[in-house]
This record gives sequence, C-alpha cells and structure tokens, in this order.
Amino acid sequence: MGESKPETSAADNNSYPSTKTWTSFSYLRHREIHGHTMTTRNDNVLSKYYKYLSLRKIWDPDDKPNSAGHGAIFNLEFSSLGDFLVAACERHSLLVFDPLCQKQVAAVRDAHSDCVNCIRFLDSRSFVTCSDDTTVALWDCRNLKSKVISMEGHTDWVKSIEYHKPSGLLVTSAFDDTVRAWDINRYSNDGTALGQILLKFPYLIRMKISPDGDKIILSANPGRLLVIHNLSLNNLQYDIKGDEMPSSLHEVCDSSSLVSLASHRWPSKARNALEVIQDFPEDCTPWCISSLEVHPHSWCSVARYTCRNSRNEWTVVHDIQDFAEDRVGK
Repeated sequence: MGESKPETSAADNNSYPSTKTWTSFSYLRHREIHGHTMTTRNDNVLSKYYKYLSLRKIWDPDDKPNSAGHGAIFNLEFSSLGDFLVAACERHSLLVFDPLCQKQVAAVRDAHSDCVNCIRFLDSRSFVTCSDDTTVALWDCRNLKSKVISMEGHTDWVKSIEYHKPSGLLVTSAFDDTVRAWDINRYSNDGTALGQILLKFPYLIRMKISPDGDKIILSANPGRLLVIHNLSLNNLQYDIKGDEMPSSLHEVCDSSSLVSLASHRWPSKARNALEVIQDFPEDCTPWCISSLEVHPHSWCSVARYTCRNSRNEWTVVHDIQDFAEDRVGK
C-alpha cells in the first residue's frame, strides 16, 4: 500500500498529525483502536479503499416471521459453483440462500439437536455439517428433508470439518481431543458412516487441512500450534502415537522463550512428520487459538488467538512450507 499525508487539519483530534507521513496500515490500526471516530475522515485513503463499499440489506429475517428463530450465524460456505450459500446457525438450523437472486430459498429448522458449528461443501450439491450435539451429517441440496448420512462417534462438541481429497475421507475434530476420519462411501446397516480415530491431542481446539491435502494444522490450549507434513491419513494413527509425542512438547510451548522451531520435527519422518510452530509475536504469548485458515497454495497458515497475559486478540501468519526437505535435497 502506498503512503500519503492526511488532508485534515491539525485541529482534528481523530486524525494523524499533518506533519507525519503515514501508511495505510497505520490508518487501519488507528481505525481499529478508535472505532467509529474514523468515519468522519475525508481523505484520499478513505476514497481509495472505501469508495465502493457500502452496506446493502438483502435479507432480513424480521421480514419473514416464519424464518425467525435461527439465532446467530456461526459459519457460511459457498458451493463449488457458487450457486448456493449455506449458513450454520446457533439454534439447530441451516439456512440456504441463492447468491444470484440474493434470496433465502430453504431452511432446515432441526438439522441438529444443538448448535450447528461448521459447514463444508464436498461438491456442487453435497455438504457436511457438524454440531455441538457431537454428530456430523451429510446433506444434499436437492433434498433437505432428511440427512443422507449421520455420523456418530465423537463424545463432545464437533468444531471442525475438512475434506481430504487425495483419500476421499472426511476429517473432523472435536473437544473430545480426537481427530476422526469418515468414509462417507461406506455405510453400516443403520445408515451411519464408518469412522476411526486418527489422532488424540490434549485440549484440541481447531483443525485444518491444506488444500493440497499434504498438511494438517492443529491448535490446542494453551497456545499450541502443530503442523503434520507429508500427510498420510491411512498411516497417521500408526505413525504418530501418544507415546511418540515429545515429553518436552508442553514445556516448549509453555516456555517464555519464543525461539522459532520451524522445521524442527518430532519424530523425524518423511511421512506424517510433526512440526511445532512457536514464532509468535514477542509481546503476546498465545492462549486460545480459535481460528485457522490455510493459503490456497498451502504456503502459510493464518491463526487468530487470544493472549495469555491480556484480553487482546491477534492475527498471525506462519510460513508452513517444507524448507527442511529443500535443504536436504541441496
């Protein structure tokens, strides 16, 4: 982003000093701290970045009395073709929208018996939901009257869903400290998909799989972030066992030292190799890493976390590329 000077007078208490050169980052940082006081600004940054942005009311549940009662929206997901947008809602509900006509086209009121936390599309029509009722469900947009499959096995709130394309397996994580895989193409007699525990990790919070299926990222309390490289789901439960986790892992993650442990793996394996990430900002030790995203090319991960020693929230980007193998190859 470029740099410029604000076009406001020095008497404006909400502006930057007119004698200083400032960046777009400092503008956004100031807006984050001072909130709506920045809305009175009228300068070239405001016109450059926010000229074409405005709120537009396209849907209001109050306009449809029969649509009320879904509660907060926890997650949104577009289908692969972009012709459906599905919302996971607090009060056991799913809402389906048509992005083209900007209208709600369907609603499932009792999709689960508790909060619906996450939605993942598998293709242009099929999607999966997970819930605080400990279950995972497969749905088809063409018939939302009933679930295609119900997946039971977790014993606590299910918070993350990922689809591992190389193996065709659905992967979920929950507050029962387990990561499970489900073969949605194999059913039991009662119509339930077959699942297995891949990994147990204490105080597990979130899980994410890279788009290429080569890495899985795990976050857990207090402030632990792990990456498993060269991911092989079929061998994960055998390659990484509880007794193979380093005894010093908790001490390393809880220590005050923030020396980067990039490419430092336990154990050292070409397949399902563990890496501990600890290069967080020095002035904020992570506590709860509650949100994870991965770059479309698997270059980096983005984590949102709260601090151990304050109420601040941080967003941090970590490079998760596999430099270790590049160095060995050279």
